[in-house]
Amino acid sequence: MATPPAGPVQAPALQLAMSGLLARALFSVTERGILDLLPEGPLGSAEIAGKTGAHPAAMHQVADPFPETLDTGWSGVEPAFGEPWFEHLHARSEQAASFNRMMVGIHGTEPAAVAQASDFTGIGHLVGVGGGIGTLLRAVLEANPGLRGTLFDLPGVVDQARENPAGLGERSAVATGGFFDGVPAGADAYLLSHVVHDWDEAECRTIL
Repeated sequence: MATPPAGPVQAPALQLAMSGLLARALFSVTERGILDLLPEGPLGSAEIAGKTGAHPAAMHQVADPFPETLDTGWSGVEPAFGEPWFEHLHARSEQAASFNRMMVGIHGTEPAAVAQASDFTGIGHLVGVGGGIGTLLRAVLEANPGLRGTLFDLPGVVDQARENPAGLGERSAVATGGFFDGVPAGADAYLLSHVVHDWDEAECRTIL
């Protein structure tokens, strides 16, 4: 069995940074008295919302430091910037480029590990849906020489992938668009990574 890639050198710093968010999330649910509701047994998110005045969607995943998220079900970005996160980035190319570089750093050796652990036998054409600048798709293509790939994301995002084509070569292509409107047709498989957690349940169903 192959040895999994070592974790990224920045992992301790990332864990320290994330611990602050987890602590704030724990504070939010404690302040609402949610933990006091659970000694008699587990409750569903709708039940907890009804007892605490929180939004049901927010009870599925409490990970934001903003109290407004518990009331509205919005992400923390919306009360902070007045618009959804990806709309905010779409209008700010420099911030979007910085965000994409950050995502590469956060995920570290994850793409190589996924490519190593996954079996793409029988797949000739793979589409990376919402694939960012193509880091995961590139790793999968490198690990599977007979595979063709199409990177699909918003125009400003895939433009960055075109600037960094190493490892993709003639077996790759890019397509632009939003996955709520549709995805490139005719592929054997569609790959999503770190995508559906950004959307509510109805939007996730649309994406899938």
